[in-house]
Amino acid sequence: MCVSSDAYEAPVCSKCGLIGGITRPIGMIGQKKARMYKCVGCQDESNPIKKVQMPYASKLLLQELMSMGVKPKLSVEDKEVVLK
Repeated sequence: MCVSSDAYEAPVCSKCGLIGGITRPIGMIGQKKARMYKCVGCQDESNPIKKVQMPYASKLLLQELMSMGVKPKLSVEDKEVVLK
């Protein structure tokens, strides 16, 4: 259902489990902009950021929780995501 309706690829820090943010575009690859990601929690660009596919509504919920001071951590292992 996620794939056919509102799939979203979110960058997730593999160290702390928070959704990362885009620091800056770094150029173009074909028709897409290449982007550099940084962890919101670690403030570190060297941590490995993994792309995780989730419904867009889940991404919005996670961001709302983060804006209220709650840290929803995602456990990223290969292609699986488990909410803690």
